[in-house]
Amino acid sequence: FKQKTAYEIRLSLVGSEMCIRDSREILAQIGYDVRTALLDAAATREVVAAAQERLKLAEQEVAQARDRFTAGVSGNLDVTQALLGLSGARTQLVDALASRQLARVVIARAQGTLTSLR
Repeated sequence: FKQKTAYEIRLSLVGSEMCIRDSREILAQIGYDVRTALLDAAATREVVAAAQERLKLAEQEVAQARDRFTAGVSGNLDVTQALLGLSGARTQLVDALASRQLARVVIARAQGTLTSLR
């Protein structure tokens, strides 16, 4: 067996320290990515809840506009505008749900469990 020189020992120690430092940086980055993904998911849950509430309000607005039209108090334009608002609310809900699904994928990716996502 060949004995290592002090220089070779020092080189191997420096290499080991670099590996340890790199590992710590990678773990810190993974932790950051997971925390960020979880915060984004929490935000998307709030956006979904707000979109669902907006949809309920838009549905009520359509019902009220139809009632006013039926009673002869307002014209067809009010019903049309209410229906446009309902369409926009539905679109926002679909977008919010898609964002929530994307947030789930980002969390799974950050945690390294993307292949087990259901």
